[in-house]
Amino acid sequence: MSRIDGSLHESPCANTGPRTATPPPTPGEIHTVDPVPLYLVPQAVASEVRKHGRAVSEVHVKRGGRHMYAVSVVVRE
Repeated sequence: MSRIDGSLHESPCANTGPRTATPPPTPGEIHTVDPVPLYLVPQAVASEVRKHGRAVSEVHVKRGGRHMYAVSVVVRE
């Protein structure tokens, strides 16, 4: 058995070769709210939903420093 590029396989595998990453599809417009404390997260989310209505497709809440949370809303186009 001969080696091909360090592999013991007789022929190259189907998943070898040049790889390119395809960018993810653009989700739409992302709106972020200034960091808010935990007890204000529901009001921040409700405010964004009222502002954008049925166009809201995703809501992300991420914990930041000092007990603050970043709220991001993805609006589909």
